[in-house]
Amino acid sequence: MKIQDVSLLTRLKDQEIVKVTVSFDGSGDDGDINEVLYYNVNDIDVDVDPELTERLSNLGYSMINKQVGNVGDWVNNEGGYGYLHIDVIKGVSSLEYYQRTVEEYDFPDEPLFI
Repeated sequence: MKIQDVSLLTRLKDQEIVKVTVSFDGSGDDGDINEVLYYNVNDIDVDVDPELTERLSNLGYSMINKQVGNVGDWVNNEGGYGYLHIDVIKGVSSLEYYQRTVEEYDFPDEPLFI
């Protein structure tokens, strides 16, 4: 998915960030962004302004809802989790999504003695 927020990408590039990973998790009617990690060209995790993290969390939440909504539901019931990867240089993202499922089986009464 192409990132449309040019000002956000510019701010990340200005701080020499080339990659961002947003982790998310949800279940039981709730979902949240767990962590936003920023990487420089040497693949070293760097700290950034908290306001930038808030913007990326909001953008990530929106992008995750849009993409996952086509295949599953990451916030309700058993939910799901995953990672949103943003390539700052190319201005694109990719999503790893894992859906939790529960299978139930019901076996009818069987006689104890035949």
